[in-house]
Amino acid sequence: MKRTLLLIGLAIVGLAHFASRCEASELFPPKDSNLRVFGTYLDQADKQWGGGLGLDYFVTTWAGIGLSTHLEDIEGTAVDNLASELYLRMPLEKLHLAPYAVGAVGYEFGNQKWFQAVGGGVELRFKKRFGIFADYQYVFHEDYDDNVIRAGIRIR
Repeated sequence: MKRTLLLIGLAIVGLAHFASRCEASELFPPKDSNLRVFGTYLDQADKQWGGGLGLDYFVTTWAGIGLSTHLEDIEGTAVDNLASELYLRMPLEKLHLAPYAVGAVGYEFGNQKWFQAVGGGVELRFKKRFGIFADYQYVFHEDYDDNVIRAGIRIR
């Protein structure tokens, strides 16, 4: 486990060094809209994998809003859920990283239930128009809770 964490840390430092060719102030600007394409891992009793799409818009460098959906159950509805999200990020200029907190409110169509989520993540921007991200969300339902991990690319 320690070796894996060390390798992940070294990869992030290496990627941040590679990304340093672009000005950080250009990487996380205000009025920034992005498309997110991601994979998901949903920690339920049957531990489901899936994928999703999202759109976000950062009104300022630090605050943004978004919409996202993800699909795990290919036998159910065409779209499993839809969530509106609020992001609060803190760009680290020299590392080209932006840790963020995320909160969401959404609806699951298959279960016909509302949910809320809170979590956090990190984004690494390589170029002005491209980055990778990963986040974790704890999802509250009326009668059960979920853990969701998302990782993917963000394209401007």
